[in-house]
This record gives sequence, structure tokens and C-alpha cells, in this order.
Amino acid sequence: MAGLAASASWAESNASAKSGPPPDSAGGGESVVRESPLDAPAADNLNRELPGWLKLTVTRTESRTAFGYNEGVNDGYALFRTRLNIDVRPSSWAQFFVQAQDSRVAGIEPQRAGPVFKDPFDVRQAYVRFSSGEKVNLAVTAGRQLLNYGDQRLIGPLDWTNTSRAFDAVKLELAGRNARVDVFSASVVHNDPTRRVNHPRDGQNLHGVYGSVRNVIPHSIVEPYVLWKTAPLVVGEGGQLGDLDRYTGGVRIASKPKADLAGFDYNAAVVKQWGSFAQGNISAWGSYTTIGYTFSEVPLRPRFSAEFNYATGDNDPNDGDIGYFDNLYPTAHLWYGYSDLVGWRNIKNLRFRSGFKPHRKLKLAFDYHWFWLASRHDHLYNVAGRITVRSPQGGASNTKVGDEVDITAVYSLSKQLKIGAGFGHMFPGPYLKENSPGSPSSFSYLRGYPLAWTSHKM
Repeated sequence: MAGLAASASWAESNASAKSGPPPDSAGGGESVVRESPLDAPAADNLNRELPGWLKLTVTRTESRTAFGYNEGVNDGYALFRTRLNIDVRPSSWAQFFVQAQDSRVAGIEPQRAGPVFKDPFDVRQAYVRFSSGEKVNLAVTAGRQLLNYGDQRLIGPLDWTNTSRAFDAVKLELAGRNARVDVFSASVVHNDPTRRVNHPRDGQNLHGVYGSVRNVIPHSIVEPYVLWKTAPLVVGEGGQLGDLDRYTGGVRIASKPKADLAGFDYNAAVVKQWGSFAQGNISAWGSYTTIGYTFSEVPLRPRFSAEFNYATGDNDPNDGDIGYFDNLYPTAHLWYGYSDLVGWRNIKNLRFRSGFKPHRKLKLAFDYHWFWLASRHDHLYNVAGRITVRSPQGGASNTKVGDEVDITAVYSLSKQLKIGAGFGHMFPGPYLKENSPGSPSSFSYLRGYPLAWTSHKM
């Protein structure tokens, strides 16, 4: 019997292929959980069994001081996002899914009201999916959809931003008992508030093969992958024009959720990149390693972890070749400081984290980051991969960027309402003081997940 249903799932469990879940963004005793509390649903797959309509509105206020490390250059604003889903499943092997999204911002300075904040009523997803039945061994998804792999450091929906990210893609999924592989060809959709319907840009594509194998290493997931990013008419270091063909090959190894490892958990990856950029060659790499331990038998169930992130920079900006690492299309907000001032490019990052669960409804976390440039000849990049501070000609005299402290909290008022809050502060190091105005920068947010819905049988 055909069914028509509307559902809002922040984890996008019925709208995205997942090879592994992101970590718990507020700690609290599990090494890996289904989603970050900062990006978690107000109600995950509410009313999945009964047909109905559901409307979800998310609000968040943000405040930032010292834009560009300039004292007194501050801003505060409110973000509003509403999604409406229509999910039609006429049989166990067919699905038709459409998601509309309305994203708005109030109180922001006009020069900052860009496409990550604002995109009035638009189509976020619209796809068809055909699978082999209840136990999915083979599935094909075509249309506008989300791509979400591993811990989202290379490919993710970027749901922290008000407009998020989607792809126009064709995806083939093959799954067995302990293994899965996805093959896809995609183009990222660029948010444009002036267009009625967003579109990808011609030639900006991402193709890939992403695998996931369980239990080859006991209690662990192994994820090998090869990705190919393209773009037309990039400008090389010498000013020459050409195409971009960046290949990314890597492997991620992580402990499974709730794995029996005597309280320990881990997450690690090594990534190599090669290819061509205009007339130059690409040679770059990145890595990360996280080791955590949860004290499950003591009050508050504290978890402590240490993490090191590394990504190459360009050692010679005049040789025509590209040495900086590109983290493609990630959800990077979870990893390199909540202020989003530093990204996974030309960086060394040491992170210590502690998470607590003082109450079943409350999760708290504390992070401390140390940042250095990987190459003093390259620049400082933010979480979006854009240059925020330029190194001088001949290279920076000191590579210590600074330190950041983050405090986050998530409280569940009810099944339909969660409140999240956070504060981050960057303490400038010698690099920022020598190559920018050098003022400390702070970021804070308060986020709520109110839910309004009606349901009816059909």
C-alpha cells in the first residue's frame, strides 16, 4: 500500500549514505555515537511508521568578536531554518524524497550575509532511490541528495551552517554482511539567494569509491576510499590557466560504537593527494589520530581524548606545483575549534578534550587546541579553506598560530526540544601578532530545536 509521509531527521538517516557516524561533540561516555549533539535532531524520525506532515524550525543566535583579528570589529545575529520533507514509499524497493528548506538571517552586517547564512525557500533534496528490498544489498539513488562518509572530514552535509550542503549525484550502493562500497558521481550545489532553485557549477565535480569493512580488525571499522575532484579554469601559481584534477586516496580506521576495548576508543586516517593544478603538479597529504578513554564506572562518565591533526602546506609558492592539502567538502566544524578560524590545510593541531555527563539530559565538553603552521611559506586558512592571514614573502618568522579553548553544552528539555550552547576563544600566538592585527577573537552561540507538527493517517 502506498504511503505518503513527512519526516525531519537531522541525522539524515533516510536521506544520506553513511559509512560511519561522527563522534559525540559533547563527550559523555561513548567513543562514537550516532550524531553530534550540536547537529542532532530535535526528534529523530518522529512518526516514521504513521503517515503525516512534519515541520521543523531551528533557531540559533551567534556572536563573534574581532573579525579578522581586528579589535572592535564584532557582530551578532540570529539564524532561522525551516525544512519540510515529503517522503513517498510506494513499496519496499522504491522511495521518492523531496526536502524544501528556508534559511534566513536577522541582524547581521550586510557584508557578511552570504550564502552560508541566507537562502530563501529552495530545494535542498529531491531524489529517487531504488533498492533490492528490506535487506538492502543493492541500491541506486539519483538526484539532489546528501553525501556523508566516515567522520565527515572529507565529505559531509555541513549541517552546522544555516544553508548546509547538498550534491546533485548518482550513487550506487553495494552492501554485504560486514562490508559496503559506494560508487558515486556528484556535483556540489552552490547556494545562491538570488536564484529560485540552486544549481551546481559546470565542471566542479566529485567522483568517488568509498568502502567500509567491519571486523577485519576486531571491534573496528576500516574505510578505504579514492576520490576525484575536478574544476575548470583554475589559475596556477604562475598565473597560467588550466584544469584541476585532484585525486585523494586514503584509509580511515576507527573503533566501532560501544566497542569492548577496555574503555579505549580510537580514530585515525592517512590521506594522500596527487594530480594536476593548471600547469603544475599536486603532491600533498594529511593525517589525524585520536585516542580516547572513558571512565564508565565512575560518576559523570568522563571521557578524555588526545588528537593530532596534520595537513601539508605549500613550501614554495613560486615553483608552479601545489603542496597544500585540500579537505574537499567536509563538515569541519566538529574538529579544529568551534570558532572555525582554522581548517585542515597547512596546519599542525594538537587537541585535548574532556567530556562529562553530569545528568542523563546534559552533556558538557571542554576542548583545548594548539595550532602551528605546517609550512611557514604558506598561509593560515580557515575552516572553509580560505586564506585569512597571509604569510610574508620569504615565509613567516614564527609558525605558532595560537591556542583556542572551547566549552560546549547540550541539554534535552524534552523529546521535542534541545538546547545547545557554546563558547570559543582564540588566544593569538606570535604568527597572528606578527602578520595580522593580532587581537583575541571569541565566538559564542545559543541553539534551540523547537518542533511544530501535525499528523494524519492516509
